Amino acid sequence: MAAIYNIDIKFNRYDATIPQVVRVALGTKLKFNISDLNNFFSSSTRDRNSRIELYFENPEGLGMESVYSRRLSYFTEFEGQVYKRREIAQGIARKKGKYKYGLRVLTNNETRYDEDPYIIVE
Repeated sequence: MAAIYNIDIKFNRYDATIPQVVRVALGTKLKFNISDLNNFFSSSTRDRNSRIELYFENPEGLGMESVYSRRLSYFTEFEGQVYKRREIAQGIARKKGKYKYGLRVLTNNETRYDEDPYIIVE
């Protein structure tokens, strides 16, 4: 059974805590989790036109798509409360190498947050 590595991205009021470099072994299953969006989006700034994007420069080595884009509503419950944690994507470390990926938050097509860390497959 392959190891599982959770890449937890936790939002605060102004940005997010995201690991800058993640090292995993070949064959590791990667899970990208978003949490605490309610800290970043106050009730007055929650907007139907907001979305979270997870994107990859070389997605094939990680068994990923180029872009995963989710509207803010993907992270909310029926009553409008934001989930504490929700998986946005998953893949498998298929090829050794250094992979740059990014997390972006957009509202009305304007970037509110953008970070570009790395995954190193050994």
